[in-house]
Amino acid sequence: ARAQGLLSQDLTYEHVRRLALVMKANAEALLAYQAQTYAGRVFHVRASENTIGDASSGWAELVAGEFVQHALPATHDGILHAPAAEQLARWLTQQLMHT
Repeated sequence: ARAQGLLSQDLTYEHVRRLALVMKANAEALLAYQAQTYAGRVFHVRASENTIGDASSGWAELVAGEFVQHALPATHDGILHAPAAEQLARWLTQQLMHT
């Protein structure tokens, strides 16, 4: 893999071992996590060009406070890039100014 340029020449066994330990810890934390209700205000921003389904599914049920949804014209991967990022910043600023 190194000869084909798929792996960095600087990647060591120890680095891979540490990454594997982090991945294992993350998986264990995910399996042990128990979602709880949140009483505050939640802003849920989604990409309108998302083709995977309703991204808000399940989140609203965990919010006892206000659940504010907003869709941006972007893909999931593009939501943090221009022009969607600028639109997100404007919308979020407006929402935070009215809290």
